[in-house]
Amino acid sequence: MSSPYNPALQRVICSNLLMTWDEIIRRGLDLYVDRNNITYCLGCAGDVAGVDVRVRENFLYYYEHGWADKIGRDLAGWRPGMSANDTWELWLTYNRYKRCFDCSGLICWVCGYEKDHRWSSWSIGSMMPETTPASGKAGYALWKSGHVALDIGYGFCIEIGEYNHSIEFNKIRQRDFTDSHALQGIDYNGADAR
Repeated sequence: MSSPYNPALQRVICSNLLMTWDEIIRRGLDLYVDRNNITYCLGCAGDVAGVDVRVRENFLYYYEHGWADKIGRDLAGWRPGMSANDTWELWLTYNRYKRCFDCSGLICWVCGYEKDHRWSSWSIGSMMPETTPASGKAGYALWKSGHVALDIGYGFCIEIGEYNHSIEFNKIRQRDFTDSHALQGIDYNGADAR
């Protein structure tokens, strides 16, 4: 079975979005530098809390569908049983004007799909793995069930993983990723494990 990454095809599909592996790493590192202005929200890919309607819609949807404790547990002033709207207002006091990402939204954004949640962690996981276990190349997506991160080379990754947290910089070998994947529309010419 061949890799899903086909440079010629991707230039046709994503002609205005094709980036190189080092460009997506730079974009990821720029977000990491600005991590104090970034927060986690499921379903978001750079949407701004308190500005973009999708942040509120996603927040309320997940809060009301089994994520209340995950969203509220580290939120100062939250208590079990608090309504979704009251929790939203409380969360917004800490996160207004921050850019919001979930793990796959971060990957989408660095690949040029700002505010376009093009892939979920599951769709990235369904791309043909380049290496299993994860020991890929700079610019690859690192995957485990329900979560993705960006391999930035030199044995490190950046990721965002849960509510009330921002982007983190971690050693890949200290994480439990199972696969690494070349991302569609990215030019990996010259990429290596560095």
